[in-house]
Amino acid sequence: MAQETVIGISVITSEKANTNGIKVVEALKSKGSKNVYFHIDVDVIDPSESTYQPVTAEGGLTTDAFSNLLKEIYKEFNIVGVSVLLSLLMVQRLSQKVNY
Repeated sequence: MAQETVIGISVITSEKANTNGIKVVEALKSKGSKNVYFHIDVDVIDPSESTYQPVTAEGGLTTDAFSNLLKEIYKEFNIVGVSVLLSLLMVQRLSQKVNY
């Protein structure tokens, strides 16, 4: 899937981020962006790398690609906000694995 723009907001797919995070950074730069709000839905992480997700995306973002992408964005832009979306079921599964 290609990069889409919805109401002036760039949407970058996991496919694009997995194959070339530098191109993602270049796409943001080409828009004249200096400040970036970074959001990720955890269910886009490839299911082979996360066992706690109730909803998964085959061919999703690898954890290495996610980490590298975030590092590249951090180097080039001011990160003005971050949000991470977890499902309630995922939070419940994670809490069952933690010994209090």
